[in-house]
Amino acid sequence: MKKLVPIIFMILVCVSCSWSGAVSPRGAFVMLVNSIENSDIEMFKKIQSKDSIKFFEDIANKLSNSNTAQRDYLSKRYGVPKDFTDDVNYNNVMEFYLLAEKEGNFLKSLKSGIASIDRTANKAVIVTNSSTQVLFVKEGSFWKVELR
Repeated sequence: MKKLVPIIFMILVCVSCSWSGAVSPRGAFVMLVNSIENSDIEMFKKIQSKDSIKFFEDIANKLSNSNTAQRDYLSKRYGVPKDFTDDVNYNNVMEFYLLAEKEGNFLKSLKSGIASIDRTANKAVIVTNSSTQVLFVKEGSFWKVELR
């Protein structure tokens, strides 16, 4: 019986992560962890809520409109090539976010595991074992992460 539990869990995770998106908050959580671990921009974009996409687009617009000194500072501060900050767009911001989170505490917190899921009709908050709360929203048939 103990051998069946991991198998059943993996089947549930695979079923909850269809090719079009996650059909459960837990599935979206797994996709979030995988996208950060693997620096998978396409998967990361697929699980972003509309509000999260707008948030990252706004960041890209603000960075692209910043002056050269500000972009130089960001390049030095975060150790990214200067050409990365010279041509700021949505995809660059996504790439930068994934790189930063892969090395940061957010991924470590996500990998600590799920302590609880508080779900309502169209929203869910997943709390990790390290007390990080991640909001997910249901858009259409799929669950998306709400990052801000």
